[in-house]
Amino acid sequence: MTNEQLEKEKQAFEEWFNAKAAKDDDFRWEVERFDARLGWMAAKEHAAKQGGWISVEEKLPTEDDQYVLVWETVDGNSGAEQAFFNLPEKTFVNFAGDILKATHWQPLSTPLSEGKQQ
Repeated sequence: MTNEQLEKEKQAFEEWFNAKAAKDDDFRWEVERFDARLGWMAAKEHAAKQGGWISVEEKLPTEDDQYVLVWETVDGNSGAEQAFFNLPEKTFVNFAGDILKATHWQPLSTPLSEGKQQ
């Protein structure tokens, strides 16, 4: 396939996907479950490399706006989510601005800024 054909295929798929997700709640739920599963797999891999989770009862991050991966359980549902630590408030905040009820955390590297490369 040429690059032009690949781009057309990509556009056709995205149009189908967006239309399907807009009108089919079951499809949207399956996509969200898949995204959550990928997030969990990435969190497990990261935890294995970092040496594990730190309980919030044992230790909290020491830097304001430090990027972390948090583990929380809400209404019986558990999962990992990226967040930053608000040192003055001693809270974990996700990128939507929600305060998370973290039980464990682990440090992450600072995300790349636009135009920066490591």
